[in-house]
Amino acid sequence: MVNGAVMMRMFQKVLHGSSAPRCQGTRLALLLLGVHMLMAARSPTFTIGLVGPWRCDPVLSRALPELAAGLAIQTINWDPSVSPAYHYDYTVLDEECRTAQGLAGFARLEQHASGFVGPLNPGYCSAAGLLAKSWGKPLVSWACPDPDPGRSPPRRRESSHLAFIRPMPSAAAVLLRVLEHFGWARVAVVSSEQELWVETARALADGLRRRGLPVSLLLTAESRPQAQPEEAATHILNRIREMDGVRGRNRGVSPLFGTIYNAIYYLAKAVDSAYRGSRGVAETSNAQHTSGMEFEGFNQVLQMDKDGAVIADYVVLDTDGRGSRLEATHLVNMATGTLKYLGTTIHFPQGSVPGSDADCWFDSKEICTGGEISC
Repeated sequence: MVNGAVMMRMFQKVLHGSSAPRCQGTRLALLLLGVHMLMAARSPTFTIGLVGPWRCDPVLSRALPELAAGLAIQTINWDPSVSPAYHYDYTVLDEECRTAQGLAGFARLEQHASGFVGPLNPGYCSAAGLLAKSWGKPLVSWACPDPDPGRSPPRRRESSHLAFIRPMPSAAAVLLRVLEHFGWARVAVVSSEQELWVETARALADGLRRRGLPVSLLLTAESRPQAQPEEAATHILNRIREMDGVRGRNRGVSPLFGTIYNAIYYLAKAVDSAYRGSRGVAETSNAQHTSGMEFEGFNQVLQMDKDGAVIADYVVLDTDGRGSRLEATHLVNMATGTLKYLGTTIHFPQGSVPGSDADCWFDSKEICTGGEISC
């Protein structure tokens, strides 16, 4: 590794080596980069712990968390908009898939990181938030449920379990926009039988209910030794058909690699914002330090509003019903709460478009019961 004195001599040689005007900009950029690297080399390390069930859950393990975290950290350390007050690093921390064991494991992580991205199990988010707050360390999680019951982005609140900040809109908030666009109020939430996904499904259902939708069915796909996946799916669909008012089912695909990248970048930018504001790192859990923040995410520019809520766009993905190739059908603009058709029609089972429910389900000023407006 090149030490500071040698590096400075190298950049001095570049700076004074040529007097051609066309080289001035290049030499200045190199000098600024060298100063940034020298300051970063002398800075304390801020280690971001990425907490997730990377070994016990096959779906999440395929997200390549090590690669996503490494790419994010490399980009952060070279980002000239990030102060060299800290040199950022990461560590991947494994989380148990069962809630109780996951919480017990998280309680032992205090000395493993300076701040955390995770947990991914919503079942112990409140406890994890309290632990992180007692440690004086920020916690960022996209899986933790939004406790705000309203339909607008959550504002700053003083609450003991709100020691975490969201690096992206909640799944319930995004789904609400999709459901509102199509007029689907009566939905069923289906999960696998693993405790992690049961907790995730429960959090999603609760989030939709808090936003006024009548989610009355929460199903778990049981894994029986003799049962084939098709049998389990058929069993679930039959249960859904038996429920009055459910129009169909949703499919969702989460680009978890980009989500990990964005969450780590978000935490680093929040820490940097708190440093520039002369506040402690623990204070990055407050929305005021992410207000108006902006950075280049994995696949789009991410912006925060005045309350620190992330504004991001999403796409609805679907297949043609025959293969596994996914196509984008709609763009979800969370800033306006609208969907834009992208030219590919959604494939519905049996080719029939599900009917729509009463508009009152999506109006926070009205009380809707059975599709009827109550005064």
